[in-house]
Amino acid sequence: MNIISEKYPDDYSRIRRATDFQHNEESGHWTDIIERMYLPKIPEKAYLYKTTATWTRHWKTTDAIPKDKRPINQHWSWDRILRSCYIKQSDVLLGLYLYYFNFDKTTVQRNFDFYEPMTVHESSLSPHIHSILAARIGYVEKAYELFIHATRLDLDDYNNE
Repeated sequence: MNIISEKYPDDYSRIRRATDFQHNEESGHWTDIIERMYLPKIPEKAYLYKTTATWTRHWKTTDAIPKDKRPINQHWSWDRILRSCYIKQSDVLLGLYLYYFNFDKTTVQRNFDFYEPMTVHESSLSPHIHSILAARIGYVEKAYELFIHATRLDLDDYNNE
């Protein structure tokens, strides 16, 4: 908001009036959050872990899930899903997409190669982000496959919902 207030003072005033935005209070709150945020040091060649529990999982690809047990949220308990290595969409890859300018291609590729095989893509938030990242790292066929999945997920009711 500091940038907006400096570069666009009229817009900043309009936003403050429309939202009852309290600059000092909000800024202080977000500064506190930022200072308390856990940002682990990432050694070179390491993956960006979603949680510390990620380190202890038994890794399997989604190919290990029988077709008749998909989508997993309709066949497994939430406890089983949460204990498994499978993820609905990769928050880590979403972060790499949103902050792509902070990560080199090798880091994105390493994390894509790690998370994508365990991602069930049962969320409409997932395949399009993975498709864009696949294209950025040169995985053209995978990008196209995920793009088609993203465009057909809801239209063809892949999740039987």
